[in-house]
Amino acid sequence: MTPFDAHYQKAPMLSTLIDEEYEEGRLFNAMKSGEKMSSTFQNEYNSLLFKTPENYKFRIIQIAWFFARRIVDYIEIDQEIKQWDTIGLIKFWSQVSIILDKHFEIIAKKWDKVIDWETILAKKKVTK
Repeated sequence: MTPFDAHYQKAPMLSTLIDEEYEEGRLFNAMKSGEKMSSTFQNEYNSLLFKTPENYKFRIIQIAWFFARRIVDYIEIDQEIKQWDTIGLIKFWSQVSIILDKHFEIIAKKWDKVIDWETILAKKKVTK
C-alpha cells in the first residue's frame, strides 16, 4: 500500500480472533517483495489468527513500513467479528498479508489492485 491508500483492515468474514502475535521489529521497507519476505518480518508486525464458524482458519498479518511503525489493533482474543468490522489500522505506508487454509479458493491474481470492501480475494470452498 502507498501513503495514498486506505490502511484500515476489515474483517473478510464472520470469524473469531483466536491468537495474536505482536512484534515491535526493526525498520525495513515493507513494500519489498521476495520469495521469503524475510526483511518484512523483521519490521513491526501484528499477526492475527481467526477461526470461522465452520472451524476454517485464516491469518491476517499487518506489517508496518520502516517509516510507519504504527500498528493499531481494535480487537481482542475470543472476540467475534462480523464481515466488514474494522480490525486494525496501520498508519502510513504498509503491507497486509493474508494466509488462508485449504478450505479457501483464491480468486485474486498477483498484482491485482485491492480495493477495500470491493475486492474479493478468496471464497470458501464448498464441502460435500
